[in-house]
Amino acid sequence: MRGMLRKHGTASELSNVLIICLQRWEQYPNENIKPEDVLAKINGEMKPFRRNDKFSDEICVAVQNQNDIGWGNMIKGRISKYWSKAQETCYRHMKEEEKHNGKTWGAQLVRILWMYSESIWMHRNDCKYGVGAEALDKQRERLRPMVEKLYDGYEDKVRLADQGLFHLNKDLRLKRHPRMIKKWIKIVRMCIAQHKKEKKRGLKKQRKITRYFGKRKKVLINGNGLQTYEANEQSVEVETPPDRRLRDTG
Repeated sequence: MRGMLRKHGTASELSNVLIICLQRWEQYPNENIKPEDVLAKINGEMKPFRRNDKFSDEICVAVQNQNDIGWGNMIKGRISKYWSKAQETCYRHMKEEEKHNGKTWGAQLVRILWMYSESIWMHRNDCKYGVGAEALDKQRERLRPMVEKLYDGYEDKVRLADQGLFHLNKDLRLKRHPRMIKKWIKIVRMCIAQHKKEKKRGLKKQRKITRYFGKRKKVLINGNGLQTYEANEQSVEVETPPDRRLRDTG
């Protein structure tokens, strides 16, 4: 997590605060985190221009506000807006406020937290089900019925552009890691749902055949050289040009 935060330009002190708070929450999920305890841990690491200034105050406000929101909600993406304000303060000190802003960084922080929570869940599954060859084989066997069902009956129910998902042989697919198989199943289901929506939308937009082929009109030419159009049980007489009139042959 620290590496991902550093990649997106997070201040080192702010990265330490986030990691310390999350570790504390994992150990004591029902207790609030005291901002002064967090600052005491990172005070020696803080750069001179960030000590006893607005940055420290914003960290305290962010920690306190996150206590109210809940650290469990933070993992779900519900973060305090004061984290972004603290990061903006760092951008101003580094004179990078023109290149970066706190809102963009906040969106990246949510993404990082989701990846962090996913890694925790994967670790939990590894501890519960094991990571050995035997455990992986059991997981593959649980996924086999769904993979066979998708290969046998749903290959033609996705868009032509998505049929590349089935290019790999079914047996080779089942030899992959269970995590990759689960992701493949999820993607195929999304493609099937999307194909159904597009097909339904296309049928709604399709015109009825009666709009292309309406009632045919009967054209009659009487003895006076007038054309008579009969359509919809109504007759309309229109004078024809002189060169098209019937000539008297008598």
